[in-house]
Amino acid sequence: MKNILYLILIILSGCLANYQTELELGEGYLFLHDSSTQRTIAGPRGNLIVTFNVRDYKFNNKYIVASQQDINQCCVCELSCPNDSLSNGLEDCENCINNLPLTYWIINKKTQDVLGPLSRKSYSAEINRLHITNDLNL
Repeated sequence: MKNILYLILIILSGCLANYQTELELGEGYLFLHDSSTQRTIAGPRGNLIVTFNVRDYKFNNKYIVASQQDINQCCVCELSCPNDSLSNGLEDCENCINNLPLTYWIINKKTQDVLGPLSRKSYSAEINRLHITNDLNL
């Protein structure tokens, strides 16, 4: 069991530097994409803000909003998967990830404030509080 966990961590860490696609989101923020689960948003200093499994994102000149499924809930903690995803291999782990609920992020590019991870209800409340336009709503 420990060997499988180490294998997963090695695979995930080895892929961090090998992104195939970089899309500029403004103010130094980047969307990095390598595979279905290795989709992240990095900040101006190169730090990963929304790590792994970004499902959707939108941006304008002030904000980036993103939705994510948290890979840690499934593959590392293994508590979210009733069939013990680690013992069934990486394919089952990816299936587990795809069935996790989404969490949401709001990034203010001007102030570098980050809100997240948020539930859908909290995300909607923050979108309203910050007066973020509907074209950015996920």
